[in-house]
Amino acid sequence: MTIDTQYLRLRLYSDENLDEMLAQARQAGMPPVEEVLLARRLAPGLTEIVALDSAESASLVNRSELDGAAPEAFFGQAVELSLGERHYSSQEEFGGVKFTVVGGEHRYVSSHIHALRRYADPATARFGALVAFPLPEYVLIHVVSPETHVIAAIDGLGSVAANLYEKGAKAISPRLYWWRPGQYEALPERDAHYSGQVPALAPVQLDFDEQERSVTARTPATSELIELWQAG
Repeated sequence: MTIDTQYLRLRLYSDENLDEMLAQARQAGMPPVEEVLLARRLAPGLTEIVALDSAESASLVNRSELDGAAPEAFFGQAVELSLGERHYSSQEEFGGVKFTVVGGEHRYVSSHIHALRRYADPATARFGALVAFPLPEYVLIHVVSPETHVIAAIDGLGSVAANLYEKGAKAISPRLYWWRPGQYEALPERDAHYSGQVPALAPVQLDFDEQERSVTARTPATSELIELWQAG
């Protein structure tokens, strides 16, 4: 089969999405999804899969269809074409926490994590950013700064992400992730897309105990982010 690369796009799935979608195949002994589909880990709990989406049909790309071609080229083109889909960005606020919403009327908005430098300048975002992918049509971005307490930022953006996740169709994940500029952002944007790398994302989660009036970091990245912010 020859892949018509003009229809390549990039979809994002949570582990829960994949478990539901591939339940029967896995019961039949299907190998890991990365071995069958043109898929890769974006972050813990999140997997990107290359899709073919034309006016007539939509399907996920199997690795067997590549005919020996480098997967990086397909991922790169899928990112580029997904970023080219119509989208918008707006500035929002919830509970004093300012954040950017990147949105669109299609399932490929998550590709904007590969162009996060357009919304959070790596040169000035020294604490990185909090990001969330609650629905296929939205990416939420809060640039961590000294002006907003990091715990308030995690709580506020987490509430927005959870609300969208609960109310939306074909939801992806309510989780928050901490993005820190790194090797991916050190490359020119287009080179990064074709590099086979992905942005550095780590899960962030807090537990609030109202009775004890305490806050507990539930992941190593959460503790590191809070310590970095407190150190200034």
